[in-house]
Amino acid sequence: MNEELAVHIAAFAAAIEDEVTAEKASERTHRHALVEGTLVSDSGDENFLYFFSTPYEVNLPEEAMIQLEVDGRVVQGIYVGGDRDLVSIASSEFLGARVRAATMIATPWDLLLKLEDRLNALVDDDDCGRALALLGPPAPGDSLPELNGVFADNRWLDPSQRDALQKVAERDVSFIWGPPGTGKTRTVAYLVRELIERHKSVLLLAHSNAAVDVATLAVVNACRGTPYLSCGAMIRYGILTKRDLLVESNINPLNILARRNVDAERFVGLQSRRRDLLEHAKREELFDTAEFEMVRSDMGKLRHRVDKELKKLVAETQVVATTLTKLALSDELMERLFDVVIIDEASMSLVPYDVLAASRAQGKIVFTGDFMQLPPIASGTTPAIREWLQRDIYQVRGITKAVRAGQDVPDMAMLRTQYRMHPSIRSAVSRLFYQDRLDDGERIIVRTSSIARLAPFEGQAMAEVDTSLLQARCYREVKGYSRLNLVEAVTVMTIAAGMLSRYPDISIGVVTPYAVQAR
Repeated sequence: MNEELAVHIAAFAAAIEDEVTAEKASERTHRHALVEGTLVSDSGDENFLYFFSTPYEVNLPEEAMIQLEVDGRVVQGIYVGGDRDLVSIASSEFLGARVRAATMIATPWDLLLKLEDRLNALVDDDDCGRALALLGPPAPGDSLPELNGVFADNRWLDPSQRDALQKVAERDVSFIWGPPGTGKTRTVAYLVRELIERHKSVLLLAHSNAAVDVATLAVVNACRGTPYLSCGAMIRYGILTKRDLLVESNINPLNILARRNVDAERFVGLQSRRRDLLEHAKREELFDTAEFEMVRSDMGKLRHRVDKELKKLVAETQVVATTLTKLALSDELMERLFDVVIIDEASMSLVPYDVLAASRAQGKIVFTGDFMQLPPIASGTTPAIREWLQRDIYQVRGITKAVRAGQDVPDMAMLRTQYRMHPSIRSAVSRLFYQDRLDDGERIIVRTSSIARLAPFEGQAMAEVDTSLLQARCYREVKGYSRLNLVEAVTVMTIAAGMLSRYPDISIGVVTPYAVQAR
């Protein structure tokens, strides 16, 4: 291993060991009370996807192996993801259409230890890809010279998006800064489409299953009207959380295998029958336990042979989309090198995962994200953790500091045109966070003005409500740091209820930084 890379990996290992110690010392890390479980779907393999409510926000890495205690039985599962007081879990066993209560037992440090093992295994210089380049100073790169200039006339992209992809063409390590609504994921999708057309292999990564699903769906949409996906050019490897992807058979590994392999074809047929039985259970119709167990048994007999074929597929498919943790867990991915590795939502990923991902890139490594949004999350507070697990790759590379100082960043391009917000909202966001660099897309004022005209703040896309005269008080939850302001909660719900009574066809989103306040 290169000596400089070895020094960095030793530093990562020290931070990981500190974080493992911190997580083991946290009581809330081990056991989590879950209630109101609902069967969502058959997750696409032998697991069953459930949503549960929790009394507090759960902070676990996705893909973490967990156990569920339900009515005296213990079943294995995978933590798929969470959003404030809602978590999704892939259970290895059918728990019923409804689960009144359960306890989740987690040891999330296992994933960190696996990450440490993978990093320590990077002993061969030929197997380190762009890992060292990621940790070094910015430099031009020409690993794929055929990309130079190809995006200049892309009619699906705006000028700043085309400029960003030209930056990718010019650099082997590049960063795309995508503020809200600027089409970051769309830009990534058209990059992947171009790479597919040029027969380049791509590893598309993100820190969460939800983010991977969003990026995957964007690639699916970018490739519509082409034969690429129907020919099996891309797979979504892992647990799908987005319903829109469940019907996209061309990116589902099992469906692709079913067209090539008799065992996989039979497995998918059994899976479809199992899905039908689960739908009956969800509708609280008579559940055929005997048939369900027979289908499950038949699937189990085929599982080993299908898994063997699945690993071959993952090792051979041109484009693989999955999570960073799945990469660390997957021998078949770690044994491959890709022409291009892309990490989406990169501000949320741990730097050691970024370096591991870069080691799989024999050509280019591309980071897309917004470093003005959420940073990585870690439990510990040691200097090593603060340096390597609580800073994102933008901070480590000095990009964040340079941007705030108004300096040029040679390996980064910013997406500047937003298509989501009313111009008055964009103006505030741009001024406060983006050095007044954002502008508005065509017709955005037309699309958003009808919303701004609604009462009670007619003509204002953004309004402030002063609650200081109401003597509002803030309370903190007994366990943790989440906060509650009851007066403000009542004020918000009063405004929302008034709008719904006047405009029954609109939808309203309520956003707060605190989980307790959201509940």
